[in-house]
Amino acid sequence: MRPFKKWKLQRVMFTIFAGFILILLVCIIWASYQISSSQMLKNTSYYQQSLLRELNREVSVLLHSVEQSSLAAARNLKLDDYYQEQDGVYDRYTRLRTMQDMMAQTVYSSTILEFVELYIDDHILTQKHEAGVRVMDMDKVEDQSFYSLLEDTDAAWMGNHIIDTYRGERSVITFARKLYAFNGEFHGILVFHVKESVLSDMLDEVTEENAIGSNRMLFDAGNRLIFSTDEEPLSFADEHVMWQEEWGKSSGYERTVIEQASSTDEQLMVWNRAPRTGWVMVELTPWKEMTKGSVELAVKLAWIGAAAVVVALLFTLWVTRQFTRPIRLLTSAMNKFSVTRKSVYLPEDYTNEFGVMFNGYDKLTHRTLELYQSLEQQYKKQREAEITALQANINPHFLYNTLDQINWMAIGAGQSQISRVLELVGRMFRIQLSDGKTLITLREEIEHVACYMEIQQLQFGEGLQFQVEVEQEELLECYLPKLTIQPFIENSIKHGFHGRTEGRVRLHIQPNGRDVQLTIYDNGSGFDDTQPQAKPAAGPMKIRTKGGYGIRNVRERIQALFGDRYDIQVSSVRGEGTTVTLNIPRMDEQQAV
Repeated sequence: MRPFKKWKLQRVMFTIFAGFILILLVCIIWASYQISSSQMLKNTSYYQQSLLRELNREVSVLLHSVEQSSLAAARNLKLDDYYQEQDGVYDRYTRLRTMQDMMAQTVYSSTILEFVELYIDDHILTQKHEAGVRVMDMDKVEDQSFYSLLEDTDAAWMGNHIIDTYRGERSVITFARKLYAFNGEFHGILVFHVKESVLSDMLDEVTEENAIGSNRMLFDAGNRLIFSTDEEPLSFADEHVMWQEEWGKSSGYERTVIEQASSTDEQLMVWNRAPRTGWVMVELTPWKEMTKGSVELAVKLAWIGAAAVVVALLFTLWVTRQFTRPIRLLTSAMNKFSVTRKSVYLPEDYTNEFGVMFNGYDKLTHRTLELYQSLEQQYKKQREAEITALQANINPHFLYNTLDQINWMAIGAGQSQISRVLELVGRMFRIQLSDGKTLITLREEIEHVACYMEIQQLQFGEGLQFQVEVEQEELLECYLPKLTIQPFIENSIKHGFHGRTEGRVRLHIQPNGRDVQLTIYDNGSGFDDTQPQAKPAAGPMKIRTKGGYGIRNVRERIQALFGDRYDIQVSSVRGEGTTVTLNIPRMDEQQAV
């Protein structure tokens, strides 16, 4: 929230609007990219699954024909006759040539077979190649890469690899089948090498027409890679094992990461499993190619958005200036008024909230000017009052000095009682002056009251009793307004003891929470207490004809200094006396009031 406190309003509004527009634009571009990418992914994956389903059907037919040809050839070889012991070498040679010619015919009649190999024991042919057919001794089969695939099965496919034929090296896909006699005896292995170009042409033709940069792969039912259209080998050692569970479905797609020999790319993998053979056709398309159109759309949106942002920022700048112009006028007027104290002209054509602010400010400035004039007049009166007060302070000092001279005169005349009265009056004046302070300690206030009571006792004699009770000695060091207690005691003597020669006054001081409670008791004549919670205009002291001003003065001073919750409580019973209770805040040090 610091910008709202530190920055100018125009800057804050412009930043907020500009930031909101930029964030909104980024969200729109991101949402457009995500939606278009998702839709493109769904459409492409659906199309590729349909394509793979048809392609997988064609490949399955092709490979199934190879398997059937291999099975037919295995049945026609009649290896049982070849291993008959009664036949001579020539007969065996003749039968072997017959089998070789038969397999050659199979190769010649097929457009997909590249080469055929037959591995048997104790063959007697010496030529290495013969019309696309090769007969090898079983001792050499263990060196062939397809041999390990036949350990747990009678027939297996092997992925594309290079073999040496009578026409040179060729890339082929191999199908190997074990050969058994009628009695179940193992006699050899028949190997059909399928031209790799047949699958390559079938897959690459569709790929070039419909999917740029796509790579199609064929996996057998055991999830072994049989063929791939990409010349760069893929790292399927771990990945295709993890995909096996997904490939269990008939078809599907997934966004994945494929490790290639030179890089690691994110790809869209779409697969289709042939329902009869269980072979899986997989197509990998680079994700960047998939989202190329979405990226181009996002770039175009970004350019359009940039132009829109420029227009929006200019519009925002204009709007913010229109909003902040009246505020700038108002702040300028306020700054000038604080210096010159002169009203500044503000436009009058605003009828909205700004117009209300301008009218309110005009009224405020007029009232402020009137207040300034009133304060100036009040200041003049205050200076006059201070001068008058300073002059008035001279009178008590003069009176105090005059009383001192009269006191010495009374002593000289032998009037000790008059001298004591003058001495007590002088002490009372000294406490009342108290260097101009408003607050004095409770101890000084009690001393002032004691001086007054001693003067009264000179008149009443021993009939007037005064008693002070303090529950805690430290309360005497608390501060209170001076002349707080004396008016109540004076009221008790003048009105409660009027016409009497004796009376008793007791002052009780005690703590009351955070306050100091002062209670004044007298056993005077009292009065009818019809309103215990008396107010100045209708209080119980109104019954007494004298002394009311002093008590009102105390009440008003206490409420002015400490608030309305500090008031004077008076209760009285006619013929029994009067009780006055007042609370003041406990102040342990002098405070400015």
